[in-house]
Parts: sequence; C-alpha cells; structure tokens
Amino acid sequence: MAPTQTGNEVTVLMAGMLEKQSRWRKDWNYRFCVVRPRSLDYFLEPPAVMEEDQSQEQRRGRICLSSGAFAVEAEVGRPFCISVGGELLSCSTAAEQRRWLEIIGQACSTLQNEEGPNTLRRRCRSDSGHSISEEPRLMIMAPEESPHALDWRKQHSVWLPTPKSEVTLLIVEGSSATSHCRLPLYDTQVSDTTFGLTTFGGDALNLRLAVRIHSSECCSPLTRKPLPNGQVRPADSRDGGSFESLTQQAPTACFILGIAAMAAGLTTTWVFFFVIAVLLREIAHGGSDEETTTTPGKLVTFTVREISDCPKVATPPLAPAQPSPSRFVPLSPEMPIACATPVPLPLEIPSSDPTWVGKWKLDRARSQVYEPIMSDMGVNYMIRKVMDAKTSFLTLSQTDSQIVILLQMGISVEETIPLDGSWASKAVPPMSKMSGEARWRLSKKSSREIEMYTEFPAGWGTLTDTLTVAEDGQSFARRIARSDTLYITRYFTRCTE
Repeated sequence: MAPTQTGNEVTVLMAGMLEKQSRWRKDWNYRFCVVRPRSLDYFLEPPAVMEEDQSQEQRRGRICLSSGAFAVEAEVGRPFCISVGGELLSCSTAAEQRRWLEIIGQACSTLQNEEGPNTLRRRCRSDSGHSISEEPRLMIMAPEESPHALDWRKQHSVWLPTPKSEVTLLIVEGSSATSHCRLPLYDTQVSDTTFGLTTFGGDALNLRLAVRIHSSECCSPLTRKPLPNGQVRPADSRDGGSFESLTQQAPTACFILGIAAMAAGLTTTWVFFFVIAVLLREIAHGGSDEETTTTPGKLVTFTVREISDCPKVATPPLAPAQPSPSRFVPLSPEMPIACATPVPLPLEIPSSDPTWVGKWKLDRARSQVYEPIMSDMGVNYMIRKVMDAKTSFLTLSQTDSQIVILLQMGISVEETIPLDGSWASKAVPPMSKMSGEARWRLSKKSSREIEMYTEFPAGWGTLTDTLTVAEDGQSFARRIARSDTLYITRYFTRCTE
C-alpha cells in the first residue's frame, strides 16, 4: 500500500498483512499491519479508515518504533521474520522482508532525528521543558510488596529484611517496560547516588538513575521501628523441650512411614508422608540454613529524581612503554638468533558456554512466592507450601542437542528440552488435578537468556518460563507467567563453590 497523508503530514508509510506471533501462546496469526511515523499498529482486519485518530477502536495493538527493527529467523519454516519492539512479524518472501525493514528503518531514523538519542533522559529530567505526563512511568518491585507504580520525586519507604535484599525499578514506556534498574539499598549510605540502567537482555545503557537516600534505619522485623544502635537480634528461641523433641523426631517418623508405604506399593501414601516429613523438617530448622544470629532488617526511604547520562571518565595519559623482562628472552653471543623471538604468554581461552550454564541458588529474600502459579495449575496445597518453604538449587547445562535442567529441593528432578525448538514430552506437576501429559519447547535462546514454553493438557492453559542473566553473570531473573496478569519473578545467584 502506498503512503497516505493528511494535509502535509504523512500518516501511513506502509500497510499490509503479516503473521504476528502472540506474546504468551507463541502461536501465529495474520494481522493487518500499518507503519506510521512513530509506531506500527496492527488490526484483525483492514480498518475502514486509515487515519490514526479514527481507527483507534479497531486497533488490536501498537508497537513503538524507537528501538528499531532487524531480521531474524524465529523458527524452522519462518526464515523471513522481523523483530520490532520485542514482537515478531513473519513475511512470506525475502523481498517482502527487505521492504518492511526499509520502511520501518526510515521511520526509526526520522524519529531519532526528531527526538535525539537521549530522548529517555530528556523526558525524565526535572529541569526539562516537558510536563510530568511525558515522563516514563516507574514500577517498583520490592521484598514483601506487590509490584506497584512509583511517583517521580516522591519519597517512598521500603522494608529490606536482609543485606541481600534489593529493590528493582522498571522503566515503563507505553504499555511495556523498556529497561530496569537494581537498587542495593541495604548498605547504601544516606546521600545522592546513581544506579545504572540495564535492558532486559542484560545490556548496560549509557544512562543512570539518580536516587536520593533520605534515611536508612535498622528496624525490628515485627514492629519495623528503629532499633537502638542497630543491634543484632537473636534468632527466635522456643521454650520447652517437648516442642523441640517433637519437631526433631516427627520428620524421621514420617520418613519411616513413607518407606513402609513405598514397600507396600501405596504410591499416594508414601508421597504424602515424604511431603509431610520435608515440611516438618523445614519447620524444625526455621526454613533457613542461616546462622542463629541474623542482622536486623532496614527501613530505607528514598526518592527517584531523574535519569541522567553516565559521567565521562577521564583517561590518564599512557606511560612510556617499558620492555617486560618476563616476556622476552635475553640475547647472548652463544645463543641462536631464533631465541630473540618473544616468548608466548599464556592465553585465556574464552568459554563457549552461555552465561546461564552453571549451578544457581534461589535468593528467597528477593523472590516472589511460587504459590499463586501452582494454585492456578491445581497443585496440592501441601506441595505448594513445601515448594515455597525450601531453598532450591537449579543446575543448567547444555549438550549438543538439548538443555539439561536439574532442580534440587530435598529431592532431585532432572528434565531435558531440545535445542532445536521441537516439542518434547513433559510430566504434569505432581499431586495436581491435571491428568495426561504436557509438552514443552524452547521458544527463545541466547547467551544470556532462555525461554521455555509449556502446553498443559486441555483446559489447563500454558506457562512461559523466561531466564535472563544479569550483565555481571552472577545472577538471573526467572519470570514464570501463566498469562498477562498472573506471573511471578524469582531471583537466583550463581554458586561459587
């Protein structure tokens, strides 16, 4: 379709039917796509009127063009795909793909020339000429809080139960989050400071979030009121030997009953006793492997001020080069001339493994509970409580044909998923209301991210499991989603031992 214009302004640069991949189900559907100067709109069918203000009711969605577009091969059989704004569009031919990329690229270039490369920073500065309504929205994810909106330049207090607790801020533009910032506020002093912004792919941006820390006080975990001199609180003690004796002996008794039921072939019974034993053991140990003395939590009050450019660091002048005695072999009259060549230094061979390969430990202080996801999948109440009470370990490895996932949480469960994106069988959650067999496949894979898509038996929906490794490679965020509105985020740190 040729470009159309209203007066002197071009409103449609290109339009036509393309296949679009849905965000959660990962299936493909035809959509009528319209490239405008600032966005790509898509519809279930061609709108009766192409003007932007008159086609809003029919519009199915909108993709911002600020991030550009590039060609990808989404999966086998779809070699002519376009990735734009985090969405995938599929063309029929290479020529059609080139044409769409050309038009989208022109729109992106024009948009960048109009707004400049630091549009995000300019929209967020408090001294800019833009109104507050033009600022990107902030979303805060803090321990023991549900995710919610956060106002710019307005004080907010968060409770940090442990030194490892962190606050994550999402920068939301339009209907999607474009970047995020992790705030390790527990040990941050009262001052004005900045934190780096990172994309969800793990790439650091040349922007920093300016934050003012107003107060940071050690508090009692029960009253959340300041403690004198930041004292250390002892772990809770239980009076009475009868309770301690019961909590120590009950898990052993349940394990013995479970073994007896297993020997008798009573599957449901032995699983029940093992679950009860693990839960009682967790209660007896306080649900944690920490020492009996813990540091107090902190109540931190802060304000998010603006987004600014990264400061430029002056590069010191280079010192005159000096020959290194350990790198060259000294010459002597008796030594062959060939010995004057440099001695090779040991080389560091970079690992070909993706950054998500390794053993990881769940950071329970920062993670959301698994319970709402498992409840939606019909998992038994006792299993849900055990899953949330135990600290789990996740080991990820890769072979030539598949990814191996080992989950350790009292018991070990190993699963494999093909690297080529093909479907593989998967067991349904244990002790759930589901019957039959699920299937899953790898829907996305890079050096820092993998995404697994699971289809459960009829009537039980789907699940999208996305692992994104941080820039430093020492932690990753695991987003588990049942739908656009039901999802959780859990954080894992790399095990060093």
